[in-house]
Amino acid sequence: MIKTYRIKETVQALLWTGKNKEELEIFVGEENLEWTLSTIKPPIPEIIKNNLTPNKKIEIGVYIIKINDNFEIIDADIFQKKYEEI
Repeated sequence: MIKTYRIKETVQALLWTGKNKEELEIFVGEENLEWTLSTIKPPIPEIIKNNLTPNKKIEIGVYIIKINDNFEIIDADIFQKKYEEI
């Protein structure tokens, strides 16, 4: 018999818009971020201290989720299919 399941995990998440730098720094921790120095506006942040996705660039429009003090970066379409806001 095929059954349908819902993810029961509750996570904190932040959508990176490119305009919420302070919010990202608070959520992830400034010490865990490295900012790309370039002419790109806005600059592209990168999570540098992370067991799940080390040195992963954070593109605009992705969600950053916190799981057991680690961070994972998920595309918005996958996030919206997997998680429901409570």
